[in-house]
Formats: sequence, C-alpha cells, structure tokens
Amino acid sequence: MEIEEPTSNVEVTPSSPCEHQSSKITTSSQDVEKCSMVASVPSKHQPVTSTLSLEGVNQKIRSVPGSLSWTARALLVWLILQFGADSSVPTSNFMIFPLPKGRNGAGAPPSGTQETAGALGLGLKTTTTIGTAFSFLFPVFSVVFAWLADVTFTRLQIIMWSNIMGCLYLALMLVASIPSVIASGHAAIPFMIGMAGKQIARAMVPVVIVPFILDQCSPTVDYFSTLASGERLLVKRQLTEEKVAYLTNGLVDAGGFLSIATTLFEKRVGFWLAWLVPFSIRVVLLLSLLLLRPRIVRNQPEKKGMSKIISMLRMLIRQTGWRFLVHDDAWETVKPSRLRNGDTTIEQNRGVVNWEDADMDALQRFYHACKIFCILPPYFLVGPMLGNLLSAQGSSMTTNGTPNDILDNITSAAVIIVSYALPIWIFPFLRHHGIKIQPILLITVGCTLIIVAAMIGGFLQLHIYHTSPCGYHATGCTKGTGVSPISIWAQTPIYILQSISIVFTVSSVLGVACHFAPRNMMSVSISAMISVYIIKDAAGLGLAQAVSDPYLVWVWFGPALVMSVLTAMFYWSFRHLDEELSDRVRIG
Repeated sequence: MEIEEPTSNVEVTPSSPCEHQSSKITTSSQDVEKCSMVASVPSKHQPVTSTLSLEGVNQKIRSVPGSLSWTARALLVWLILQFGADSSVPTSNFMIFPLPKGRNGAGAPPSGTQETAGALGLGLKTTTTIGTAFSFLFPVFSVVFAWLADVTFTRLQIIMWSNIMGCLYLALMLVASIPSVIASGHAAIPFMIGMAGKQIARAMVPVVIVPFILDQCSPTVDYFSTLASGERLLVKRQLTEEKVAYLTNGLVDAGGFLSIATTLFEKRVGFWLAWLVPFSIRVVLLLSLLLLRPRIVRNQPEKKGMSKIISMLRMLIRQTGWRFLVHDDAWETVKPSRLRNGDTTIEQNRGVVNWEDADMDALQRFYHACKIFCILPPYFLVGPMLGNLLSAQGSSMTTNGTPNDILDNITSAAVIIVSYALPIWIFPFLRHHGIKIQPILLITVGCTLIIVAAMIGGFLQLHIYHTSPCGYHATGCTKGTGVSPISIWAQTPIYILQSISIVFTVSSVLGVACHFAPRNMMSVSISAMISVYIIKDAAGLGLAQAVSDPYLVWVWFGPALVMSVLTAMFYWSFRHLDEELSDRVRIG
C-alpha cells in the first residue's frame, strides 16, 4: 500500500550518519534544528532528526515498536528461568511444620499419610512474622542496587551479582536441608541467612532487567522504516519500551510454574531435592551469562549525570522552596536561560549551574511520570485484599475435589497469555487500524477491572451468605455440609479480571517509567515504582486480621468504592500525558 507524503512540509534526510548529523527538518510552524546526536540507525532506515510533534505525520504514518535482537530474546528466556528459580523455592512448610516422623529425616512425610512436609516447626504466626520482615528487604535493596546500576556499575554486573548471590543463598539452604543438620537443631541459622540472601538476590534483577534488555535493542532513537510493500513506518522507542515491559511482566509469572515440580519433590523426597533444582538452574544461568557476555551491550554508568540531577533538585528547592511540586512554572525559574541569583547572572555561577534547559525539561517529565506511581498504593491495597478474601470465600464454597492451586494458577496463566497477546498481536492490530494505544488510559482500564473484580466478589459473597448453612457466619461453618452449594469455580472471573488488571496497570506504569526517565535514572525510576511494594506487604499483613464474618461483603465493596473515586481522579489528572507520549519523538 502506498502512503501519501505528510502535508506538514517534512523534508526527510539521507540515512548516512554524516548526512544525518548535518541534516535539518523543516516545518511550516517551527525553525530548523540540527540533530543533537548521530543515531545508530540501520543504513536502510531514516533517522528522525528533530523532536517534532509530527501531528500531521502520525495521520499518515503508522507507529510501530522496534524488533528485539536475538540477545534480547535470549535474555527473556533467561528471565523465565531466573524468576522460576526464585519462586520455586518452597520455604513456608520448612518453617511452619515440625519434622515428620517415620521417613528419611529430610522433611518429607511418610508415604500414604496426610501429613505435611516440615522441619523447623515454628508455627504459622512466627513464620508469618519472619516472612513479612524479610519481604521488606526486597524494596529497600531494590533502591540501593538501582542507584548502583545507574551510577557506579553496569547492569550486567548487577545481574551477575544476582546470580552469584542466588547460588550462595541456595547453597546455604541446601546445607540446612541435610538430614543430620535438621536432626541436630542447627538448620535454622543457615536457613534464615539464606532467606535474607534470597530477598537481596531478588532485589537486584527487577530494577535492571527491563533497561538491560532495552540496551540490547538498537537504535535508541526513533526512526523511519519502509516495508517491502512500500509502506513507511515510524519505529518508536517508546513502543519498544512498552513491548519489553509487557513481555517481562508476563514472563515473570511463567517461571512460577516450576514451583509445581519443587512442591512435589518436597513432599515425595525432601527439601534437599526441592532446593537442588533451583540451585542447578542458578548455576546454568550463571554459565549462560558468561557465554553471552561478549555479545551483550553494556550501559555506561553516569556518575556525573546523577550528580547533575542532584544539583538541579537542590537549586529547585533553593529557588522555589517546594513550589515546583505543584506549580509547573517554578521549573522555568531555574533553567539556565532564565536563572538569576539576586543581581548575579548565571555566568557568575558556573560552579553551581552545570545543566542545560533540556536537562531541566527531562527532569520535569520524569517528575510527572513519578506522580503516576500515586495510583499504585491504593491499587496494591486492593490487591492483597482480593487474595485474602478469595481464600476465605473459597473455604465457604463447594470444591468437589478441586485443588486450590488450580485456581491460583489461573492468575499466572492469564497474566502470561495477556502479557504476550497485547504487545505481539492486539496492540499491532489496533495500531494498524489507526487506534492509538494510550498508557494512561490502559492504567485506568486496569484499575477499573480490579474494581469490577471486587464488585463481583462482593455480590458472590452476599450470595454465599444467603445459601450457607451458617448464614452470615459462613467461614468455618460446621452445620450440615459446612459450605454453600455454589461451586468454587464461580471465582474464576475474579481471578481472570485480577490478572488482566495486573498486566494493564503494572506493565503500563513500568513502560511509562522507562520512557520518561532520563537515561541515567532508568533503574532508579523503576525502583521508585517497586518501593510501593512495602505498602502492599504491610497491607497484606494488616488486612489479614480484618477478613472475618459477617462483614466480608463490605470488605469487598468498601475498597472498590474508594478505588473508583481515585481512578477517576487519576485519569482526570494525567490524561494529558497520553497525548504527550503519542506526539513525542525521541532523538537522543
């Protein structure tokens, strides 16, 4: 299909680097700009050499994401195994239940019994407290390693350290799983150290993996490409970031299915085999990274870039107080083109002002992107609420032998399918038909879906109360069958909506964080998003005590109503960013 040339008087430059560097793009509404950098663009493509809004161009030329290199695809497979190795380490039973008698002493229960695998026998309350305490290490160390990845070390080094730490903590757990160590009562020390090491190893990967994969995708700028059919495309870096964010979020859940095998090993053989499997995977992953190392593109840490950002923030606070948090015009007062220090001009402050107007614009965009994270705390308050409520609700419904883990796996399966289908099939189909994919709208849709899921759960809970032998005290009922005749499969829509909501909300926020973050703050940006998991963990612990009859209906409806108001406020406040993301073209 032949595409008409844009009507906005765009002159496209030749694609060689030398011509690109000296080329100009003109429009009827703005002056010519020289390109700010020589982009690493394939020779058959044409680089975009000015940050035009391209409103006229976008009406004629379709925007598409860039393709992933084979190194990036290999790292996505690596990601599946890496998260699978961490999520498949069974630890709860090792702490909660005592060592079963009459077996091999490795924690497995005797064959043909209904006993549960165990070792330490600490009980549920102590185990919950320990697990919650260790979970707080994850967001804290995420911030630490994000800073190191952006300022001091390369992302490849952080990934390598994660694998080494993963091997070490699993080695300590293997020591704790030795029958003689369990029998002597000394298994708790290496196990607890291993638990702490697990959280530290986990914290290294999420903050660097998306930028790390994007490093393997070149070029880092927007460019024009022409298909064999003659159709001209605008390959946008923002769409590539969106694609990687969605795939990464889905593949994390794909690795979780390894826990099915390790749980079986735990019950049939013992904890040593259940932990030997992820240890072996970790060793293979470390060796594979060593083999891939020569072909991996590595980022260059920018210590000076981070110090520049700190200087800009200090100047903002000094010149405007805290007005810049709520007034956009305050940012203009500290741009080098306008900055004044009393009667002293900027030329007399060269030791203080070491940035350009473009740097301040980038920091302002990043700040607005960080404000998007405000939707995550209330979202994560509803998230753990659904998990606790679904467990309590399921215990009051007819199962007919349906295992609980089948329903739990629905969430993981749905996340994987949706995370893959959206960037690979659905989004390209919509863009091909001229429909824009707007991240803020997607986040709003994701929040709306979890509201709908909570409302369905509330009506289902009300129906359970009306059909349970114990009425409004259905949980733990001992009258008659003890459960409502409603099948537990009635919860399936809630699990599916929750899964789709996670993809739309978390993946879209991750993509926006990557796009708006300055290049030397991409990992720090992601760590800011991950830090709200502290709220999720604390909420999950606190809300567990609030889930009780006869108030479960309002525990479903209450957060949903609050979230409805917050979602509407969120979209109204940030909807303008959709147009900015759609119109913005990246040249460097």
